[in-house]
Parts: sequence; structure tokens; C-alpha cells
Amino acid sequence: MIITSSLTKQLSAFLSSMSRHGGIELCLTDEALRPLVCTPHFRLNTLSNAAGFDEALVRTVAVQQAASLRLFGEAGKAGSAKDQIESLLNLSADGIGYFIKNEAEVQMLSEELLERYQELHLLYEVIEDVSAVFDEHKICEIILNKALQSINVELGAVAFNEEGQLAVRLVERDARARGEYSESDCLLYAQEVMNSGSYLVLERPEGKISSVLGVPITVNNSVIGAMVLIGKAHGEMFTSADRISLGALAGYLGVAVTTTRLVLESRRAEALRREIEFAEKIQQSLLPHELPCFASLDIAAHCLPSAQVGGDLFGFLRLENQRWAVTVADVAGHGLGAAFIMASLRSILRSEAKSGMTASEILKNSNNLLSEDTRGNDVYATVFFAVYSERDNSLNFSNAGHPPPLLWKAASRDFCELHKGGMALGLFEDEEYENQTVILQAGDVLVIYTDGITEAKNANGVFYGEARLKDVIKDNARQSSQGLMEALLASLEQFQAGMHRRDDMTVLILKSSEIL
Repeated sequence: MIITSSLTKQLSAFLSSMSRHGGIELCLTDEALRPLVCTPHFRLNTLSNAAGFDEALVRTVAVQQAASLRLFGEAGKAGSAKDQIESLLNLSADGIGYFIKNEAEVQMLSEELLERYQELHLLYEVIEDVSAVFDEHKICEIILNKALQSINVELGAVAFNEEGQLAVRLVERDARARGEYSESDCLLYAQEVMNSGSYLVLERPEGKISSVLGVPITVNNSVIGAMVLIGKAHGEMFTSADRISLGALAGYLGVAVTTTRLVLESRRAEALRREIEFAEKIQQSLLPHELPCFASLDIAAHCLPSAQVGGDLFGFLRLENQRWAVTVADVAGHGLGAAFIMASLRSILRSEAKSGMTASEILKNSNNLLSEDTRGNDVYATVFFAVYSERDNSLNFSNAGHPPPLLWKAASRDFCELHKGGMALGLFEDEEYENQTVILQAGDVLVIYTDGITEAKNANGVFYGEARLKDVIKDNARQSSQGLMEALLASLEQFQAGMHRRDDMTVLILKSSEIL
């Protein structure tokens, strides 16, 4: 304990008062008999022969376990009886003990307040340094370096729980570091802190020179990592104040890292939202704004995107000699990438369609062009491509890995699947594609669709399937194309019963005219 000037004044006034009332002189000394407070007429030279003092005239006042003060009393000018001096000494010693106890408590509170102030100041500095930083590694670096400087240690490490595995994110070494600890040691102590969820203090473990202090990094009562300090300067041990300071830094580190992760996650979500919006605009811009009118065909079309933008495409292109290119395609994948591939594929198909070649030749050339753009990216597209002739109601088609369109033959009341063709576009260069022509008779219905229709699932995980699709077509074949489309969509909605769509759903229905 420190004998402050304020305490000295209090003791001086107290001893003077006791001296006046009791008629004795008093002197308070330290253990080495150096005077601290004396009444005016106490003979200091008598202290040199303190050993000769009557024990009854000396009292010991405890200050700390390892230190004490001594109170001497001697008769004043008027003289006092020995028992009077003893009684006054006892009262004075008790009073001095009271003053010293109060002062000790004040000093203890002052030290605690100073520690709290230092912690708050340390946190203020950290918050000021980290407030504009949204890089997790940089945040760890700033706070760990602050811990090394403020607690004065040689080595520090930060570890986080990443997908169930504890990983050291950062290790900082001071120039004084002896090198007796490695990253694996830091990981070991961090794991011990994580397992216990409490602080760790080791005094020179395993015979090593340096001590270890570890505290958990917590967020909302969950331990997400640990901070470990090794080797306090001058070989000192870590104190409770060090643990409290490191705990405060670790607490703020947890908040800062979590906030940064939330900010980055929000930014990624916003970027993804913008990407999806942009991809949706691209997809919508590539679809026909209106369907063509044919004397011999009744047409209905529907394209329903999933929550994630996919790559479904359908379209018509007027060619020479009353011919039309008809396309339904499905690009693998979702998002902006699929939208760009879809745009590229549409341009390629429209360009090749104007060449006057057969459907198979158009797909072959389109495949080679698309493969050049997608080489090594594992991107492909299934395509059903046909050239429809208004003159003879014929359909020259080739199928590049697309779900075979269903052709309902009104005369035979049976289905024919249009599967003739080859591989999906973009997988391999120089692929060969087969070609076939069908004549649409009165009442025939052609349903071209993407796999989002047949692979739609209900709550039990059951696929809608081709069989249900055929049943809807068969039962509604005599309706208009739009009537059949509405029946199909109603069937899908009832089957899925509000389930989330996993893929785009595109259907194109061509019905050959008939006399009802």
C-alpha cells in the first residue's frame, strides 16, 4: 500500500488530536523505523534506541500481509502514567488502522477504475481503427496487434471455427519472440479454449519459458473462435487484468467479424438480386412479344421462370417461301451466365436458320459455333429446332438432346415422339445430327416442352412425368391450343399444390386446323 499525502494529513491531524487529549507524544514509522507522522514534541532521537523502548509503549499496525507500521508513544512534558500511555496507544493504533483500511479500499477502487478506464480506452482505440474496415483478416490483424502491444506479449494468434473445423486465421510475432511455440501449439490451446468455452491460463507449460493466456471469442453466447497470447515481456505471468483486457478485445473482435460477415453477405445477396433482375430482363427480351398467325396452325405458348432465372427459350423466325423457324431450347444452369448463353444461342440459331439449310445442318453448325464459346466451361443447351412450311403443313425437325416433343395424331388417337437428332449443343464439336419431316394433319397437336414440366415435383417428391402430360393432351386434344394450355397449367398447379418451382417451365403448343 502507498502512504499518500492525503492519508499523511489525516494521520497527522489524528495523532495531534490524540496527543493533546492524552498528554503523550506519538510517532508512526515504517518497518525500518523511518518516521512517517510524528507529533511536534516527539523526540526522534529516541527512535535510534527503539530496541530499548518498553514493549508496552509500541504498537504494530498491520497494513498488508508483508508490511506493517509501528506506533511509538512517550510521556509528554506533564508526564503520564504508563497505563494511560498504553490505553492511548491502543486507541490510536485502532484509529490508524481504520484510516489505513479506508485508504486501502479507496486505492483498490482507484486501481479498478484505472483498469476499467484503460480497458475502455483500449476498446475506443480498437473501435476507431476498425470502424471503417470490412475485411475480416484486416480486423483480426488490427485487434491482435493491439492485444500484443497493450498486454506486452511476444506471440498472438486468432482462430475461428470454420465449417466445424478450427483454423488459425492469423499469427503475429514480436521481434522478441523466442520461437519456442508454433502455429500448431496456438491451434492446440485455441481448441482447448473452444472446448471449455472459458479462459485458459498456463504458467510455463511443458517446461517452456513462456506462459499462455487464451480467451474465447463469443457472439450471442456462442463460441466462434479463440484468441491466444504467449510469452509476456520479462518472463512475467499473465494477470487477471490481462485476462479482462484480452476478453474485452476478443468480445469486440467477435462483434466486428460477425458484422463484417453480415455486411458481406448482404452485399452478395444484393449483387445476386441485381444479377437475377438483369438476367430476367435478358430472358424476357429474347422471348416473342407476340405469336405469329398461321392459317393452318393454332398456337399457344407459355414460359414461366423459376425463382432462379434459368435458360428456357422459345421463338419463331420468318424465313423465305412461307417457311418459319421454330425453336424451343433449355440452357443448363441458372442466373446471369445461363442468360448470356441463351442470348448467344438465340443469335446463332437465327443466323443459321436464314441459310436455307435443313434443321439437322443448322444444328450441326450451331453446335460448332456454341462449342467454341463454351469450351471448357461445361455449358450446354438442349434444343428442338424445326422449319415449318405453311405450303404443305410440314415440319422438318432435328432434336439436340431435348425432351422429345409429343405429337398427338388425331386420326390414330396415338402419340408420336419427335426424338430424331443428336447430342445437346455445346458438348462436343463436329457432332452429326439426323433430320426428319412430319406432316401435320387436321386435328394433330404438337406439344414442345422443357424438362421443367415433366420434372416438376409434388410434396412427396414425385415427378409430374410424361404419362400425366400425355393424359392431359389426350383428354383435351379437341380444345384450342390455348384451352389445352390452360388445362395443362391447371393440372401442374394442382399436382404441385404450391410447391416451389425448381426449374423454368416452357410449353409451345401447335395444333393443326380441323373442321369441328
